[in-house]
Amino acid sequence: MPNQRLSSTTAITNSAGTVVVVLLGQPRGLQWGEAVEDATDAIKNAAAQPCVSELAGEHRRGPFPAAAIGISYGGGQKKPGNLRLGGPEIQNVLEDLIKNKGIQRLAGFAANGFAAYAPRTYGCYNQTMEALLASHSDLRRNFKNSPWAAMTFNMGPQTVCFPHLDSGNLPWGWCGVTALGEFDPDFGGHLVLWDLGLVIRFPPGATILIQSALMRHSNTLIHDGERRYSITQYSAGGLFRWVENDLASDKQRDAEARRNPELKAKRDAASATCWQTGLSMLSNQKEFWPQA
Repeated sequence: MPNQRLSSTTAITNSAGTVVVVLLGQPRGLQWGEAVEDATDAIKNAAAQPCVSELAGEHRRGPFPAAAIGISYGGGQKKPGNLRLGGPEIQNVLEDLIKNKGIQRLAGFAANGFAAYAPRTYGCYNQTMEALLASHSDLRRNFKNSPWAAMTFNMGPQTVCFPHLDSGNLPWGWCGVTALGEFDPDFGGHLVLWDLGLVIRFPPGATILIQSALMRHSNTLIHDGERRYSITQYSAGGLFRWVENDLASDKQRDAEARRNPELKAKRDAASATCWQTGLSMLSNQKEFWPQA
């Protein structure tokens, strides 16, 4: 069982040395502890709001309220747009959360880890975000210091996820997950990566990077009376396809391709090599540790 230590970073690789999970831990220093406490208090207070309590109920990730903010594309949307969940009350709660200094620091730390351990994928995310913002003036990014398009707040009081895949995310992309709350990480709250056969200690304040669309993941139970929250940054796969299609949907470009043999051949070739393109974005341990 990998032990997620707060003061160190550990990269988990496959047999070929490809980095598949990164246990970022957290930076050293008292000020960082204050940021974690600030973020935890903000989510705890948000969870107590009636508009958040109304979200309570079991969904595919677990029996806890969850709310997302940011940019998304999919589920019948005709173009990328800002996520809208419920009425103005919940929107105000989410806006206040992303303005919280502690949450902003957590978001930036996860993004910096992403840039360090998956620089090519990070570059793809950042370029896609910049293209979206340049082409759609109505879109609003959550954080200037993060390339991810959206953030979900899992607001407990006991955020323990069911085994699931985030199939709407970019298949070869990454998401950043940060655990928060007051619970005993030696007993519970572990991250379970089912396909890898790993159970990872995941203490409050720690951040882990995973490929959540590919790796079935969940959490272990925590003690009664303990509290666990989490925040996750990610980008919907549809955003990347929209940009790759020169600001059009797959449906629109496929219809054009049926009338244009040259365009069809180009799209078929891109489709046939998309997995190779994705794999080429992943990092290998030898890029960081040449003697490995």
